[in-house]
Amino acid sequence: MKRQIRIGEGYALSKHKLNQFNMRYISLLTVLTIMCLYAQGQVSDGASVPVPNGQLTVPEGGVIIGDELPEAFWGLKLKVVNHPEGRDSITLRDYKSSKLLVLDFWASWCKPCVISVNKWEEKLDSIPEMSFVPVHMDFEEKALPFILKRGWRSPSVVGEERKLLNKLFFQKSRITRSVWILDGRFVAVTGYNGPDAATILDVIYSGRSIPSLPEGLYSPLY
Repeated sequence: MKRQIRIGEGYALSKHKLNQFNMRYISLLTVLTIMCLYAQGQVSDGASVPVPNGQLTVPEGGVIIGDELPEAFWGLKLKVVNHPEGRDSITLRDYKSSKLLVLDFWASWCKPCVISVNKWEEKLDSIPEMSFVPVHMDFEEKALPFILKRGWRSPSVVGEERKLLNKLFFQKSRITRSVWILDGRFVAVTGYNGPDAATILDVIYSGRSIPSLPEGLYSPLY
């Protein structure tokens, strides 16, 4: 004997299925939300996750003394030579844990530049709280042979991103200049006659300020 389903019963059945669907949908959204939050935490903690090149936006006039460097600066993928582990790229986030990070813009034909890099290299052993990354502003193929000849240990940035870094700190292309980044903040620009190790340690631990060179004294690159 066939059972007849009244209209009201049919509606109740459809409503029950709809509730089941809603519960499954909500559960799925919950799982996806948890997965996204977990993934975001992993990315935040991962020191080697690079920012795609082109996402570092240089503000008009560049950054100024006292500015905190943006996250895109630390995540920018940079091509390097002379890395102690043989790597061909880095991000500056690899050095963010250092109290002081120094970027030195140099070229092999520039005698004051070479003097500057030599001085910073000599200070590395006596100042473990400092990281030093030279940025080579000349043709890439000139960098490594010159570095090996001088016996320098630090990885040097080469490639197109060197121009982006230079533009971030200077209104015009400059060399023979060392950019000081203390606790993630841009604090000074000095020339090749930089301070001694004792003064650098004083800056790191006491917050002593370093007089920066005025823009007019920066050495033009071209």
